[in-house]
Amino acid sequence: MSLSINLFFFTLFGYIVYKKGGNSYLIKRTKSFFFEKTKTSSAFKSNASLKLQKSSYDHKKSHFESLPNSDNEIIFLGDSITDWCQWSELFQNLNIKNRGIGGDRVNGVLQRLHEVVSSSPDKIFLMIGINDLGWGVDVQEIVLNYKRIIQKISEASPNTTIYVQSLLPVNAELLSQYYPESKIKSKDILQLNSYLKDLSDEYHFTYVDLYPLFTVNGNQLDKSLTFDGLHLNGKAYWIWKSAIDKYIKP
Repeated sequence: MSLSINLFFFTLFGYIVYKKGGNSYLIKRTKSFFFEKTKTSSAFKSNASLKLQKSSYDHKKSHFESLPNSDNEIIFLGDSITDWCQWSELFQNLNIKNRGIGGDRVNGVLQRLHEVVSSSPDKIFLMIGINDLGWGVDVQEIVLNYKRIIQKISEASPNTTIYVQSLLPVNAELLSQYYPESKIKSKDILQLNSYLKDLSDEYHFTYVDLYPLFTVNGNQLDKSLTFDGLHLNGKAYWIWKSAIDKYIKP
């Protein structure tokens, strides 16, 4: 009896598949099923990543706000590329304060500038925007918020010298392996850097073009300077240090 029932349903399934288009229909439905599962999984991972970044941002922002101000501060302001360097040790300078937050974006920096300028720092080295590009934010929108950052610093701390640093290159091959959903493109980095140079000229700030110091084969981040195609290793930070050493010294 059980065998007859199973045979009936198997025959019915085969007939439905045949009427729907046969093997091509079955293959199409199978692909659709796995695509939807992958899509759902990716959405879940993206939401989890956003929550983790928000938690990290809130934690570090709160921590920075609780720290005491000091005289003659030199602020390094940005995202994880700034955050992951021990700047005060690299330069052997205790006046240097690291205000990088992993995953931060241009608007995130804008929202925490009150703490950055509260000490009326001597200098600010700014690099931000690569995460905005990673999420597909339009270059013009990034530039607009950059302009707001610069204006806000200038108004709140007019004696602070601002150094606008170019975004660094990425390595497309490694980036696709480690961050397959990233929307970062070299052409967008170059376009944003061009706007940042113009913005620096407009406000009479120093523009520090770090981009060509890290590239090989055109616009690719040298593999010897990174592990994941985006972030820098120790060797790379020494190159960065050499490029801005003259601005750090009194």
